Amino acid sequence: MEKMMYKSLIALLFLVTGTANATLLSFDYTFTNGSVLTGILEGTIQADSDTVVIDAFGDVSFDGVLLPSIENVDFVSISDFPAGGLDPKISFSGDVMDLFVCANGFIVGNCGFNAGGFFFDSVSFGAGAGVAAAGTVFDPSFNSVNWNLSVAEVPAPLSIVLFVLGLAFVGLTKRKQTA
Repeated sequence: MEKMMYKSLIALLFLVTGTANATLLSFDYTFTNGSVLTGILEGTIQADSDTVVIDAFGDVSFDGVLLPSIENVDFVSISDFPAGGLDPKISFSGDVMDLFVCANGFIVGNCGFNAGGFFFDSVSFGAGAGVAAAGTVFDPSFNSVNWNLSVAEVPAPLSIVLFVLGLAFVGLTKRKQTA
């Protein structure tokens, strides 16, 4: 019985403490008219330590107005839009920006920005964003000086707490057996 308990505890710890490749990042972009797009995303930092492939979005707001929830089908790469075969990417430096988001879903291959969406393209399209309550804004060229991307500070994961509790449980069990 004791061996079964230890094996179960070890298996649980491995399941709980598994790590993911995605990193939580926060971003903001200030448009030339002063409007600000800000949010949280999960992304995989590439080998060049600058480019990030976007995996998922958290909350995103434009001029303080929260955009609708952004699902995985709501963002694509601009460079092959509407095909959707390439990964949407951004970068810490702003040199690589290839992202098209339509928070309410794409309609016939496009997005109504006044309903909630944004795009960043460092090659030709510039930047744009909008929500119904805050209006719509476009910059003819993306300006990397106005871009900020950083690793978000995250509190200690629950897995550490569970690991410590598991060790305490094993210690108490051993102590009880020797008493």
